[in-house]
Amino acid sequence: MAAQQWKERLRLTDEQARKFIAAEAARETDLIFLQDQLSSGMLKLRAQLTNSAPENEVQIALFRMTRIRKALADRDAQFDAAVSAFLTPSQRAKLLVWRSLLSARGKPAPGVEPGYLRETASVEESEPE
Repeated sequence: MAAQQWKERLRLTDEQARKFIAAEAARETDLIFLQDQLSSGMLKLRAQLTNSAPENEVQIALFRMTRIRKALADRDAQFDAAVSAFLTPSQRAKLLVWRSLLSARGKPAPGVEPGYLRETASVEESEPE
């Protein structure tokens, strides 16, 4: 969402908007990198499933995917902590609502057709030994 839209939706002051945009820009840079890793990992995992890769290779790929997903969640938490320092509770609540609406539109990872992974057997996401 564009900076002006966030400013209007969250009713940010000019100072809050400046801080929010800086925090969002830093977050976006990190998210692009992590999402690229997630997308590549998902394509690799799909290829492994399609080609009946050995379980230990699938397990290693799952572990990597888990680490990337955790890094994404950690980066979101870091952003939330940063903006909590200058947003009011109502502004934080609006941000939470808007982010949940945006994520509810969820799109599958590139290279993954909707429903593809539901059709595959489940494999535990624990660290490989």
